[in-house]
Amino acid sequence: MWPSISRYLPWNLSHRGHSKLLSKSLEVLSKIMASNVHQTAKDGFKQGDHYDKSRPSYTDDLVSLVQKNIHYGKSEGISCDILELGAGTGKFTSKILPLLPQGTRYLATEPSEDFLSVLKDKFNNIDTKVCTATDIPLKDNSVQNVICAQCFHWFANMESLTEIHRVLAPRGRLLLVWNDKDVNIEWLSRMEDILTLYYGDTPRKNSGNWKNVFDGNDMFRCVEHTVQPGIHLKGNKDFVLNHYTSISVIAKLQGEERQGALSKFRDVLNDNFKNEEENIIIQFVSEFYCTEKV
Repeated sequence: MWPSISRYLPWNLSHRGHSKLLSKSLEVLSKIMASNVHQTAKDGFKQGDHYDKSRPSYTDDLVSLVQKNIHYGKSEGISCDILELGAGTGKFTSKILPLLPQGTRYLATEPSEDFLSVLKDKFNNIDTKVCTATDIPLKDNSVQNVICAQCFHWFANMESLTEIHRVLAPRGRLLLVWNDKDVNIEWLSRMEDILTLYYGDTPRKNSGNWKNVFDGNDMFRCVEHTVQPGIHLKGNKDFVLNHYTSISVIAKLQGEERQGALSKFRDVLNDNFKNEEENIIIQFVSEFYCTEKV
C-alpha cells in the first residue's frame, strides 16, 4: 500500500468526513506542487495524447542496460522497488515493465495530471501519483531505485537531489536516461538551432547545466555512463512537425509566434526533403547514467 495523501494533510482532515475542507486542502496541495514545476513545463506539457503520439520510445538495448543496473537490496523497510519520476505518458514505463520480475513494486509519478491520465489508461497494474521531485510522498530509505527518463534536467537542483537521496535506501540507485537528436546530421542540427531561439531560461539537457547539481556534493557516485545509438522516428513532413510541436518550448507558443516557428521548421524540411510524403528519419542518440547513493 502506497503512503496516502495524508502525509500532506492535517490528521483531522484526512481521517474525518470533512469533504469540503479536504477538497480545499487538495486544491492547495495541487498549487504547491505546481509552483515547483517550471512555467514552460506547465504551459507546454498539457496535451498528453499529442505528446504520446509524437515522441520517441527507447531502444531495446538501452532499456536492457537500465534493467541490468537496477538494484535489489534488502527488502526490510522497502515500500517501492522502482520509483519513476517524470513518467510522463509512460513512454519509458511501457518498455521497462515487461523486463521486471513479477511482483516488482513500481510507482510512476508525474506532475502533469493530463500526462499521467494517458499513462494510467495504458496500465492497470502499477501505482501512480501526481507529485514533483521536490516532494516525494514516500518514507526515508524506502526506495531501491529512482528512474528519470527524459526529465532529470527539469529538476536538476539541490532540493530535488536531496529529496531523491532521502527516499533512496543505502546503495539505492538513481538511473538517468535520455534520447538526444543526432546533431551530427546537418538538418537536425539546423532544427536544434531553431529550438534554441525559443528556449530562453528553460532547462535543456543538451546545455549540460544539469550536471552542475552533482558537483561538490558526495550524495551520489557514478557507476556507469554509456552513450549508444538511439531509436529512429519515421514519418512524413507533417509527422516531423508534430514531433517538434510536442517539445515544450514550441508547444506553449500561440498564434503568430507559433506559426513563425513552424514556418522555420518547414523551411529546413523543404530544403532537405522535396517529397511531402517522403519517409523522413529523425535519428536519436541515447545516453544513460547509473549513479548510486553514497
